[in-house]
Amino acid sequence: MLSSCILIGLGLSYSLHCGSCVILIGLGLSYSLHCGSCVILIGLGLSYSLHCGSCVILIGLGLSYSLHCGSCVFLVVC
Repeated sequence: MLSSCILIGLGLSYSLHCGSCVILIGLGLSYSLHCGSCVILIGLGLSYSLHCGSCVILIGLGLSYSLHCGSCVFLVVC
């Protein structure tokens, strides 16, 4: 089931599924306060999580879908 997310701004997004914030570091990386790991943006709409070892599909419109969690996360770019 997809979960909702709250857009905090300032490079942060809050996932109601994980209950944690994600900090967009830049250079194709984002840091999850919940997982404590970086996510590498591979391109072609995919990103790879070093923590989960799974890909995330970037849907567009600031939305990404995690194959691992089965939920959406809003990517906030400031």
